[in-house]
Amino acid sequence: MRKLILAVLSLFPVLNASSQQSEIDSLNQLLSKERKDSARFELINELGLIYALSRPDTALKLAQQALDMGRKAGNRLQEAKALNTIGNIFWTIGDNAKSLDYYLQALKMAEEIPDDLLQGRATSNLGNVYAALGDEMKSVEYTKKSLVIWEKTNNLNGRCISQLNLGDSYEKLNILDSARIYTTLANDLSVKIKRLDVAALSLCNLGNIYMKMKQPDIAISYFRASMPLCKQIDHVGGISAVAIGMADYFKLKGQHDSTEYYAKLSLNVAKNGGFMPEVLDASSFLANYYKEQRIIDSAFVYMQQMIAVKDTLFNEEKARRVQLLNFEEAVRQQQLESERLASDQERKANIQYAIIGIGVVSFLLIFLLLSRSVIVTEKWIRFLGILGLLLFFEFINLYLHPFLGNLTHHSPLLMLLIMVAIASLLIPLHHRIEHYITHKMTAKNRLLRLAAAQKTIAELQVDEEPEHKE
Repeated sequence: MRKLILAVLSLFPVLNASSQQSEIDSLNQLLSKERKDSARFELINELGLIYALSRPDTALKLAQQALDMGRKAGNRLQEAKALNTIGNIFWTIGDNAKSLDYYLQALKMAEEIPDDLLQGRATSNLGNVYAALGDEMKSVEYTKKSLVIWEKTNNLNGRCISQLNLGDSYEKLNILDSARIYTTLANDLSVKIKRLDVAALSLCNLGNIYMKMKQPDIAISYFRASMPLCKQIDHVGGISAVAIGMADYFKLKGQHDSTEYYAKLSLNVAKNGGFMPEVLDASSFLANYYKEQRIIDSAFVYMQQMIAVKDTLFNEEKARRVQLLNFEEAVRQQQLESERLASDQERKANIQYAIIGIGVVSFLLIFLLLSRSVIVTEKWIRFLGILGLLLFFEFINLYLHPFLGNLTHHSPLLMLLIMVAIASLLIPLHHRIEHYITHKMTAKNRLLRLAAAQKTIAELQVDEEPEHKE
């Protein structure tokens, strides 16, 4: 049932095809006009989330672009959001191992920042992955963590989804009292916040729970309440699930016409919607039902359908594995391209640092040569000396800035404190060098210029002496 609600996007209402395309068009229009990097990141990341449902290749390119933007800006929150989005994309295509990896990376960053909203999303998504892997106890562990965060932040949407997912996990574990409590809480909250998708599925889940609790008369009331909601929001998977639950109820009551009607309704709706697991459930139900009724021809027909669906699912699984391989190769190529771009940028930055370093050293050497000549005056020696000193210390600041950014995760406060500490160490050196330039070097230059002037005067006097003797 959890897949039916697209739980990786649990903080957003489920979108149908038309509203999804409308949302995409709207976001693309905003993106074309937006110039601010932080706003562009949010738009690109949200586009990746929506495209994950229908075009995972496009979604991955957008999410990778968002990830590169976050890393380039040194913004760990943006980086964590993009990692979470990439995890969503892998989850929707069925690569649970990779989605688990990206969600764990996102959660770790979210905890370090810290950011409650992203922690809630990542832990909720991890719960969904473990449920898909069949580890319901691990799913309960992470979903409960997400519920604590949603309650702390008063996030009603997140709380509603986590309660629904907890009820789903407990129902699969046959811990039915807990399943009933959490699913009822989800249903009550869904009514309050007007989440019809959650309301429809929670009512269906309550029907399944009460069927397991051997209280079919209560179960049927929930199935009947769920069906019109599923039809209202055109939730095909939900309609199929509710119908098979009602068929199970009428089978228990011995009402054969109703049993056949709802089982076939479930089968037809699932077929038309392309929900193959639900088709398998419905055809299996009908095959077993007709076998019990000793209607061999009908049992054989649905048994053949069941086998055909299993073959289809098997072929789809093989096709999905091929798609995953192609997708992984596309991911690898994107990562290689991203690494190449990062390497090019680093190489360009290193070249610029080298040019700046050589320029600063050359300037200092020229300054030292000029200070020992009579070409420039004391005023110019003082000006060029201070300018060279500023260039040298600014180069140190420029060179250290990326390292400090990585060390402090670009925290302005920490970077300011470290820069102040470095400046406090350099200030005495700065004053000494400045004093040396403004006093000793200018004094030496004065003496050099004086000696040169005296030498010139002496030479002129020597040239004038023979004329006086005549």
